[in-house]
Amino acid sequence: MRIPFLFLIATLCFACSKEPSQTESITLTLPPGDGPWQIWTYDEQPIHWETAEYLGKKLYKRAYSVYVDVNGRFIFNDGKPIKTYKGESLYWSSSGEIITDHRRVIPREQVFSLNGKPISPEQPLLLKEQIITARAEIRPRNG
Repeated sequence: MRIPFLFLIATLCFACSKEPSQTESITLTLPPGDGPWQIWTYDEQPIHWETAEYLGKKLYKRAYSVYVDVNGRFIFNDGKPIKTYKGESLYWSSSGEIITDHRRVIPREQVFSLNGKPISPEQPLLLKEQIITARAEIRPRNG
């Protein structure tokens, strides 16, 4: 049985916060290719979606890497969509916001984590491939 670990935190935050705002765009510009692309920080650290899993009578905390598919939808590495507790898929909008199928903005700290803690709203996110490409472009060429 999988229970979202951040669900408890998100429930408390939603109870104390206003209704999520609306946004218009649902499309993130992605590089050519079929994806999926893993999400990293500028510091080359992977972003995670955390859950708590019951195995027998024990509770375990699990962290899963976050990817985005060709449609800008957040997924796991096996292609399954990452969803809210209401069952809505999450997308990376062109403005960098995390939005649902219904275009509701969800604060990233209520969904994703970095090093076991909710990710900061100020933390820039990139595709792993963007970092690798940028690193290759600035590498000195022998010639």
